[in-house]
Amino acid sequence: MDCNNNGILDECDVADCSCEAWCDDCDSDGIPDSCEDDYDGDGLIDDCDPDIDDDGVLNVEDVCDYTPFSAQTEPDGSVRGDMDDDCDVDLVDFALIQTRFTGPGSVHGGGD
Repeated sequence: MDCNNNGILDECDVADCSCEAWCDDCDSDGIPDSCEDDYDGDGLIDDCDPDIDDDGVLNVEDVCDYTPFSAQTEPDGSVRGDMDDDCDVDLVDFALIQTRFTGPGSVHGGGD
């Protein structure tokens, strides 16, 4: 149904006519939960989920709320191997690791 005829189904329309009994809105923002993000797919929208990425660390204590699902995490929720603290492991992290092992002052690098 599209009660205000704007081309968006009522269940996903923020500017909808009203929020009837069908409207499940755990964060009371006027947007039905079925239309909001659920990063870990557990049925709780991110704004109402105490552990958004389902890594076992509550959001209030989690260094990286949106940890990629394949990533290994530390007890604080940070991503193992994330050298630049951006909550993922990518080529920048590999470059930083390489610099630490081969740069000046390292065991394998040039230096004094």
